[in-house]
Order: sequence, then C-alpha cells, then structure tokens
Amino acid sequence: MKTILIVDDKSFIRLLLEATLDDGSWRFLFADNGPEALRLARTLETFLILLDIGLAGKMDGLEVCRRLKADPATADILIALISGYGEPADIEAGLAAGADAYFTKPFSPLAILEWLEQRGQGKRLERWPPAPTKRPPSRDDILVDDNLIPARRGRKKKK
Repeated sequence: MKTILIVDDKSFIRLLLEATLDDGSWRFLFADNGPEALRLARTLETFLILLDIGLAGKMDGLEVCRRLKADPATADILIALISGYGEPADIEAGLAAGADAYFTKPFSPLAILEWLEQRGQGKRLERWPPAPTKRPPSRDDILVDDNLIPARRGRKKKK
C-alpha cells in the first residue's frame, strides 16, 4: 500500500485532502511543519506529498521541496505544492524547487484526483492545472471551480 503524506499547518485542509483521496488504497501520513515532513517522507513507501508552501515555522514548503528533491532517497517522490500564492512568479518558483504540480488555493480536490489520473497514464505535466486558453470567454461559457468550460458551438437550436 502506497503512502500519501499531507503537509499543511491547517488541520481542515489535511482532512479535506484525505477525505477526497481516501478510496481505501492509500495509507495517509500527516505533518504540520517542515522538519516533520522531511522525517515522515522517508518512512514507509511514500508515493505522493501534498505540500503547503506557507507552513508555520522556520522551514516553508519550498525549502521542504528543495531538500526532498536533492536527497536521492526521496527525489522520486511526487510533490504537489498547494498554495494561496498564485502569481506566475510563485508558480515558477514552486516548479523550480522541484515540484511536480502546483495547485492554487482555493483548489478543487477533484483537480488533484484528475492530476493523479493523468500521472497514472504516464503523462508528465509541467503545470497543473494547465494554463488557461487564450480565447476570451463568451456569454455562453460556464465557469466551474475557476475553470472555464467553453460552450458548444455549431449546433442549431430546435424550434
């Protein structure tokens, strides 16, 4: 059984992520600070770390990510950063630290499930969620969890 380590200093986020991902096939570990996350990442068979950037204490999530990716024993663990910082420079800093994905709060837990499914199909994602399309929205488009769903074009309405 593979392990998911959830690292966030807010317990409700840890519980939300666990409830979303718990289908009975994962073991969950939890940490609320950087040093504890580093220690736990080396235990059991950690497959994925969901890591908040804004951890309380002396070590933030970016530093935890850098240390994990620099250590040969933990370098292959998938790391998804979760942060309230969503500017392009923040996302680039997260990916430069070695993260495999970057989710901006508020995030959809279902987006994490979708990302894991994509990873299971062997696709390498440099940015998750994908960059938005350049097409300006139309009045018929739908916004769902900050994702723009384009309206279908070209269908004639029945009279």
